[in-house]
Amino acid sequence: NTSINMQSDNQNNIVREAFFEEHFPSPDDKDHNLLNESFDEEEFADVESVKDNLRDFWKLITLKQKKYARSFPLIMERIGMENIQLLVDSVYVSDLKLLEHNIEVALILLNDINLLLKSLVSSTATANNKELQRTVHGRLLEFLKSMVESHYSSLQTRSRQFLVQISEYLDDESYNNELLTIVLTLLHDNINESNRLAALSLITKLHQRFSKSYIEGFIATDIIALMQDPKVSVRVEAYKTFFVILGSFDSDFIEKKFFTLIENM
Repeated sequence: NTSINMQSDNQNNIVREAFFEEHFPSPDDKDHNLLNESFDEEEFADVESVKDNLRDFWKLITLKQKKYARSFPLIMERIGMENIQLLVDSVYVSDLKLLEHNIEVALILLNDINLLLKSLVSSTATANNKELQRTVHGRLLEFLKSMVESHYSSLQTRSRQFLVQISEYLDDESYNNELLTIVLTLLHDNINESNRLAALSLITKLHQRFSKSYIEGFIATDIIALMQDPKVSVRVEAYKTFFVILGSFDSDFIEKKFFTLIENM
């Protein structure tokens, strides 16, 4: 019965996701700008009202949520970049059930991340505030961590893409802690093959800034384990990842850790 219920849930997820893909196109499409232009700017004229709506973002009707999510540039102009933490804390939640229940809004929020990151480092109000930047980055990473674990492929795929984008803005501490933790969580998923594959792909893109001690301590051990994964696709990807990051290891470490493995290839 459990197996049947899981299959039924998966089928319902696929049908529901297909519905949203059809009726709520990607925020990247050209209609996005048209929708932005169609909104009445006067709705965002009252700063305190805008702040209140941000605080209650997930209680707003869906239409208003989408209107706000598509108007972040105007909203930040109204309330000031110094209030970006209010927006991020209120809107970028890590409640996966809530996000999956509001897929169309979640997809728009994903698309807005790059804009927020660029604004954070370009605005005179926040460019030199490293503590604020780190707090905002942390909140966005928590949001993305939830999204990469979604049952919906559109949320999974896009959130993984944005992990690479956000990595460019992170300091070394966030890069080697919060970001690496997300990657390792995916890597250690023994049930979902696609998560292990996604993690290996992320490692090939992100490894250059990971701490050498973390690469040799955590990542190397995990890659060796995945080279013996029961799934052929994971084993193949693990070998590919190994050769991509080979230059990150000292020759002594390679000989000690990988010699037998390389000899048996």
